[in-house]
Amino acid sequence: MATESNRTMLTVREVAARLNVSPGCVYRLVSHGDLPHIRIGAERGTIRVDETDLEAFVRAGKSQPKAMVSPPSIEKAFVHLDADRLRAAWSAGK
Repeated sequence: MATESNRTMLTVREVAARLNVSPGCVYRLVSHGDLPHIRIGAERGTIRVDETDLEAFVRAGKSQPKAMVSPPSIEKAFVHLDADRLRAAWSAGK
């Protein structure tokens, strides 16, 4: 585990390269509060992202494969379409 003194802090460009996205995307993640970061310096400051925070962000974003769901059978899908009711409605409309 990294201590405060030997943490690996990444620049926006390094984060973008690791995620294979543009720096603008990283700035968006930061501005929306989705990616933990710190600002170093006065006013807006320079953005740095802790490597462990980036790893946690990536782990949290992984999706789990969904189980295959079979489609409903034709008989169950159209139970509200009763043939007798359809004939009666068709005859009434003529």
